[in-house]
Amino acid sequence: MNLFVYWINEQGEKELITAPLTRGDILPGVTRQSILELARGWGEFKVTETTITMPSIVKAEQEGRLLEVFGSGTAAVISPVKLINYNGKDVNVPLDAPDGKSGQLTKRIWNEMTDIQVKCEEIIRYKRSNHSNTENYSTQEVQHHLPHSFFAKAMATSVLHSVELLRCICIYQLGIHHDMIPFCQLKPRVESYTIYPSEFEEVDVLLTRWYAHHGIGRLNVLLQCMERMRLVVFVHAVLYGRQDVLDIIHDRLQFVHLDQNAEACGKPKLVYKWKDSFVLAAHHGHVQSLQYLHKNHFKRTSDTSVWFVAAANGHVGILKYLHDHDVEGWRHSIMEEAIKHGQLEVVRWIYDNKSDMQSLAVVNQALGVALEHRQLGVAKYLNQLWHAKMHR
Repeated sequence: MNLFVYWINEQGEKELITAPLTRGDILPGVTRQSILELARGWGEFKVTETTITMPSIVKAEQEGRLLEVFGSGTAAVISPVKLINYNGKDVNVPLDAPDGKSGQLTKRIWNEMTDIQVKCEEIIRYKRSNHSNTENYSTQEVQHHLPHSFFAKAMATSVLHSVELLRCICIYQLGIHHDMIPFCQLKPRVESYTIYPSEFEEVDVLLTRWYAHHGIGRLNVLLQCMERMRLVVFVHAVLYGRQDVLDIIHDRLQFVHLDQNAEACGKPKLVYKWKDSFVLAAHHGHVQSLQYLHKNHFKRTSDTSVWFVAAANGHVGILKYLHDHDVEGWRHSIMEEAIKHGQLEVVRWIYDNKSDMQSLAVVNQALGVALEHRQLGVAKYLNQLWHAKMHR
């Protein structure tokens, strides 16, 4: 809600003042802008968008310069303020309208705004089409003669022109949000015992486009609206390194493997079946995803799988994380896996960091594997190592 203060400023001018949008903590709104345009259109007093402080309001009240204070917003339109408590003391705001419930300016703005909402001009044209002498009819007189259904229709039309009101209404509707309908066609096997990364290529296209348009601001709505997308969004975040998404999901949901018994932690429990979560992170080489899974104790049924996948796909960062955190699963055959796929940088890293892979016998065997699979770049590197060891 936006706060408006109507006072006589220290220069003796009547002024309507509200905080500016440039501060970053005030959001633009139809009601706020309408009030500013109405007041400026009257040209009867100064209209200012600038920062206003409570000490200045208190001073104006003490000096008799405070005329009115009111708030504005889409739902409430105009809400008069009668009393402000500041530092334990009350600041009384005048309410000088005839009904004693608001100030005169507040009442005037309210009347103008509601006249616009019921489309006063359309009402008058309607009345003129049915009565000959209507030139001097006031809005209130015209309203008295019209059926209630006319006003209901006008108000409904006004709602349809308000993005803020429509969004509030749609929150309470059942069904799939329009921007989430494309997700209904996604069918990756997230509830099976094996995750197939190739099935997430289409998921990545749709989710990447959706994140680009909406950011992650609507992620909570998606997770609430489409429960099946919870596992899809999670697996995609791990596969493609969306740490921001993982953080939100971790705050909202508790992931538990089918074979685990986890105590309730106050969050909805989501059971998954796939065998090795670490492999998901290793597939595309996202170290942050691996760190998240490791820190939150996601189940691993195979210690070696993540090593093999990282080596085959050339992800030195994953191998380094596994090595630095003493994650079990290292085998000599992992070097062969890297060689078969021509991952020279992985072979270099293994040789430099695994002392059990630096013997002449191991290098000789690795060279044979490289030649067998025609990985000439790797073979050249291993051949250099072999010659260096032979001439020592």
